[in-house]
Amino acid sequence: MKNKLLIFCFLAGILLAAAGCVTVTNPATHQDEVILVGESEEVEIGREVAIEVEKKYQVCRDPGLNDWVKEIGQRLTAVCERKNLKFEFKVLEREDVNAFALPGGFIYVNKGLLAMVEDNSELAGVLGHEIGHVTCRHGVKKLQNQMGYSLLFSILFQDDDTAQRIANTAFTLVGLGYSREDEFQADKLSVIYSHRAGYDPEGIMKFLQKLRQREKGEPSEVETFLSTHPPTSERIKKIKQEIVRLSSG
Repeated sequence: MKNKLLIFCFLAGILLAAAGCVTVTNPATHQDEVILVGESEEVEIGREVAIEVEKKYQVCRDPGLNDWVKEIGQRLTAVCERKNLKFEFKVLEREDVNAFALPGGFIYVNKGLLAMVEDNSELAGVLGHEIGHVTCRHGVKKLQNQMGYSLLFSILFQDDDTAQRIANTAFTLVGLGYSREDEFQADKLSVIYSHRAGYDPEGIMKFLQKLRQREKGEPSEVETFLSTHPPTSERIKKIKQEIVRLSSG
């Protein structure tokens, strides 16, 4: 057993070195992380998942909505910690209230969510939250936790089914949402990015307050969003704390 463990550790070390995987300090979280997936692989995974998303859901062709989302998204990504990524923003022809981010910077917003947004600061709050998931590599880390070292083997020793297998797993994980800690972290970054980009950092809070009212009156419209996020009241409380910290700093 001991010899097998040593062999495994040795092989794992070789694989990590070959893939360029090292312990790095995430600039958004300031935490040390072991990342099994390099940035180019992360983008490729996100691109493959984006293909699956756009097979399943129709992309909105309204240039006004797409330009609105893209313009605010680009202002936010210009002040985030991973501005080197080529973020993409698209609107989906779906009436439920939802938005989500894929690894590598592919971000989608449903038309149903945009119908709730009243000003640029609210949309900036929503997009800043999704950008936060990307800058923190939440999607990649969740994929690592699910697939373990098999993800690394798949990337290094690709076969015809590898890209599709990884994309399918990542697509499923996006639908399941993130941990409470990840969601709170993305909310915090939403406040910070909005402030840096010149938007009212209370935008995300105002949007969540409307969401809480919708939850009471028409819960079916926000069911998906609520099922993948912590209680709205807790999010609002923590966002208020971050706004106070930001204004006092």
